[in-house]
Amino acid sequence: MFPQSLAGARLTFLSVDIDNPLIRLSPAELVVDVERFAKQYQLEAYLDLLVRGAKVARDSKAYKSGDCFTNEEKDALEREKKLSFRKQTKELRTTIFTCAIAAILQYV
Repeated sequence: MFPQSLAGARLTFLSVDIDNPLIRLSPAELVVDVERFAKQYQLEAYLDLLVRGAKVARDSKAYKSGDCFTNEEKDALEREKKLSFRKQTKELRTTIFTCAIAAILQYV
């Protein structure tokens, strides 16, 4: 086992939260930023989809209370949360393994 001081340090390391910069934006500011992005990259045809995606990126539970999501989208987002690594697509697993091996090789 770890000495008490090291065990505490390890737990602190494992409980680090990743900051979500979208949380700092109000819902109105989020929509304005998405509209600006869509205009800059000529994606106006996908504006509605981009706004909904940004809402979910800002708050992962937004689709539950939002009426702008279809039942099919809500079901897909629920399934995505429950998928284990083994049930991800082969392409995604391959990409993750490749990046992990590259990171290990860079460290060595």
